[in-house]
Amino acid sequence: MIKPLKALRVARTNETFYALRGLGYQDLFMIAKLAPLLLALALGTALGYGVSRSLHPVGSPELSPTESAAPGLNAWDPESDPLDLSLAEIRADDARAANSEPSLDPPAARQKLPTLDEVQAGLRALVDAPAGADSDRRERALVERWAELDPAGAAAYAAEAFKQGGSERLLRHTAEAYAEKDPSAASAWAASLDSPMARDAALRQIYRTWSENDPGAASSSISSLPVGSAQTVAASTVGARFADRNLPAALQWVGQLGGAVQSAAAAFSTRLARTDPATAAQWAVAITDANARHRTVADIVRTWKRADAAAALAFVRTTPAIDDNLRQRLLR
Repeated sequence: MIKPLKALRVARTNETFYALRGLGYQDLFMIAKLAPLLLALALGTALGYGVSRSLHPVGSPELSPTESAAPGLNAWDPESDPLDLSLAEIRADDARAANSEPSLDPPAARQKLPTLDEVQAGLRALVDAPAGADSDRRERALVERWAELDPAGAAAYAAEAFKQGGSERLLRHTAEAYAEKDPSAASAWAASLDSPMARDAALRQIYRTWSENDPGAASSSISSLPVGSAQTVAASTVGARFADRNLPAALQWVGQLGGAVQSAAAAFSTRLARTDPATAAQWAVAITDANARHRTVADIVRTWKRADAAAALAFVRTTPAIDDNLRQRLLR
């Protein structure tokens, strides 16, 4: 498996550190003696390069790029790298060419979408690229292409990169591609991730995509996830999509969930109360477990009171979903 750029760069830095730490005092003394000579050579090279540039400006025949030595296979050259364009730029170029009339003088070379082997070779070559926004952009373009060809492999790469401090956007993109191809396998993979943040981000995107395409299958799969955060994230995501489309059906769905998944729905209801307490209360009422329902209703009413106390108290007085003891406590 290809390691993410950040992980490889960290490993390379560590190797350099340990190599330097293993040097003896005599080695370090020799390096210190050679330092002035090396500095003088560097300055001489820079001065010589400046003189040559003044005698042969850029674009002159003597320094034409076509006559310069070709870079090695493992070298990173931002000027000649065929994978330098992002996927969006390549596709935009293809679209413009497809919609334009035939030209008597077509471009000498057309950019083509890279194959899987080319994608992986490009990622390996990026290890030698300077760290920064450009290499990050090119890594993102390559991984997005990888997700089109092999979403499972791309998702695994993106999850590892995310653990090393990489982009959540890349993880969500590859998780979405994986869910489009095989949502069941994608959810099982995401639930198995050892990083809670990566797991939740991947599951959220997978269930968002899955519930758009097949809400029935997405909701049925939640009970197969590990009890806890995985079920909470999945139920919250599916429930939100379900509620947007058909709230009565969503409430019926909550009532049919198993106990563990109902706890996940309760957690979703509590969060929903921050923005839509009336809808959150309807979700809470649909919970069949009495203890879970009472706790959830109490949490929602407390939040609701801060936004609209009159509406919250009106709900408490009329709902049959709570017992009289809880009702009296909430009316105080």
